[in-house]
Amino acid sequence: MSISSYQELMLPVLRVLDKTGPIHTRDCAKLVGDYLGLSEQDLQEMLPSGTQSYLLNRTGWACWYMQQAGLVARPKRGFCEITEEGRKLLAQNPSHIDGKVLANYPSYVERVLKQKAAQVSPDQEGSLNGTNLKTEGASNLIALSAYFQPPPSAL
Repeated sequence: MSISSYQELMLPVLRVLDKTGPIHTRDCAKLVGDYLGLSEQDLQEMLPSGTQSYLLNRTGWACWYMQQAGLVARPKRGFCEITEEGRKLLAQNPSHIDGKVLANYPSYVERVLKQKAAQVSPDQEGSLNGTNLKTEGASNLIALSAYFQPPPSAL
């Protein structure tokens, strides 16, 4: 089994955080690996840079994006914990958590989607896939959440 994308790790990360309380991201990644039944080889597979494992990197990204939506908090450097909003989402028994789910949270729209929409290049003339970003408002930013993902090299 290979390491999932950071979006596919969001639900397992939130479930782990629900059981542990505040935990270091490194320890969270290990517990997520155990939760998913990853092999030792999968757990130790490193990014091309050699600076960290894929699992730790993607766990960190999953925590960061969920933090922007208010599902996860960072009580201190390197640590993460589930918030009450995260517990509410888990109580709904979601089948997955991804950018489309996070786009339902106003803080995510404000912190992530609007910022990325502002970075659209001038040659795109304020539109993206036929949507006018300047005049059609934040509701369309929610629909665009799947478009705005970090490049594969950031994973």
